[in-house]
Amino acid sequence: MYVKLLLETGHHVPIFIWMYFLCLSIYTCKSLYVIFILISMVDYIFMGPMMKYLAYSNSLGSIRPILYQYAYHLEVLPPHMNGMPSGHAEVMWLLTTLVWLSLGKDSFETLFIGFLALFVSLQRILTQMHDVPQVLVGGCVGGFMGMCWYILLYLINVA
Repeated sequence: MYVKLLLETGHHVPIFIWMYFLCLSIYTCKSLYVIFILISMVDYIFMGPMMKYLAYSNSLGSIRPILYQYAYHLEVLPPHMNGMPSGHAEVMWLLTTLVWLSLGKDSFETLFIGFLALFVSLQRILTQMHDVPQVLVGGCVGGFMGMCWYILLYLINVA
């Protein structure tokens, strides 16, 4: 029972991270945490669905494991069943990369968010919301996006 409850909390980790960064921003008076929130929200709301659409429209989409039983007879995968790439893994690894590059590898925030990114990635697989390739692609896309955002922040002297 407790394991299932723990696994279900993984769905809400991005929201928890946003609240954590908001509290850090207020407590430390650093706007960088608000920038982290905004960047990850843009990724979660716009980039994640766009990546799913691109994967689906280029025949790279793959069904979520939890939906196998409902779609085994379908010749064409409906868009709402596409799980490639994992949006949760994408946003968590984007944040991990961005925080690591901005604050350094030894900061508590980097270690904390890195641990949560591993937890969310594993949670997505164990709850059968995604399979391993979907989570790996989401993590790689998120890491790449985190580097791109860091470069942009560095060029405008925010990071």
